[in-house]
Amino acid sequence: MELENFILEEYDQTNPYHKTVIVEINNDKFGAIYLGDLEYQIENIKRRKETKFDLANKAYIAFYNSLPIGYISITHKEDYEISYGICPKFQGYHLGALLLQEFSEKVFEEFTKIEELSLMINNTNTSSKKTATLAGYDKVNSTKYIQTRK
Repeated sequence: MELENFILEEYDQTNPYHKTVIVEINNDKFGAIYLGDLEYQIENIKRRKETKFDLANKAYIAFYNSLPIGYISITHKEDYEISYGICPKFQGYHLGALLLQEFSEKVFEEFTKIEELSLMINNTNTSSKKTATLAGYDKVNSTKYIQTRK
């Protein structure tokens, strides 16, 4: 999937670039706290996709200037929920906000039945709260942020 500034490749555990991104985010202290085990999360997304035909259940590796810089996924649970993580060496450059903004726009463009996207953010994760706001998400409560179709 192509975005304005990123190329997204659907996660493939046999791809060494994909695996490296997941390992780097899992090994990051904050990534582990806020995202949990990404391998487990990706397996759950894959199971959801197999048991419930919904094109929105996908996990991607994000490439910026040909470099694998992070992870982003969309899962249809009760809401259409987005999860993302940026490798530690690429944090602090607002790439997370740019990725989240462009991905959200693409989801609304490609999935016309989706009216709202949500983020569940740990209350102590101030960086992700800032990222959500920069990407155009609105705070609903202390842990939930949403963006609605415009």
